[in-house]
Amino acid sequence: MKFLHVIYLSLFFHLSWAGPELEVRTEDKNGVRWLYFVVTEVDEIYGADLELKYDHQKIQVVDVDNKQSGTQVARGALFGEQAYEVSNYADPRTGTVRIAASILHPAEPVSGSGAVAVVGFKHSGMEVGKVEVSRMQLGDKEGRLTEVSYPKTIAVEKALSEAGSEQQPIGAYVPGTAQITNQVVQKKDNMLIYAVIALLLVIVILLAVLLLRRPKPAV
Repeated sequence: MKFLHVIYLSLFFHLSWAGPELEVRTEDKNGVRWLYFVVTEVDEIYGADLELKYDHQKIQVVDVDNKQSGTQVARGALFGEQAYEVSNYADPRTGTVRIAASILHPAEPVSGSGAVAVVGFKHSGMEVGKVEVSRMQLGDKEGRLTEVSYPKTIAVEKALSEAGSEQQPIGAYVPGTAQITNQVVQKKDNMLIYAVIALLLVIVILLAVLLLRRPKPAV
């Protein structure tokens, strides 16, 4: 009985604390170290806001759109082509990056996983650079913000690939271009499975309680 109770509490704890997280994946391409900032386990969101700080003495952000003034980073494929960019800039003087995008109702909300941004870095020397996430928030239809757990510091190693003319990362959106490789996947099926397991476990516990409390037949 106590064992079943522990299992139920463990499952309940997992369901209660499961939430969106930020993962960082890397790609070495055309002499650039690309960082993919991917959010997972999101549920019906309409916007995302990511802010980074980087060691601008050791690494520099690659501009993915030289037709616009300033340094632009690549918007990830999380919201698809329908997203509106609220903010997109990298400031090499302060070592900050911010990209914020949203979709507008009546567009369908986004659930699952996908890249919020793809940021490329080049190194001044051979030293490993450092990137810190200073903000990662998701917004729902009503504008309520949810904080996302994220790795505080990301080590950025120097790219070993040879420099090429094409600097656009694969699987990212840049202005005027749409390439989808980071498809958004639904997580509703997984949550349904968790709910069914939790319900069955509750039923088992209730049956066990009833059997234990059942009066013994008279001898």
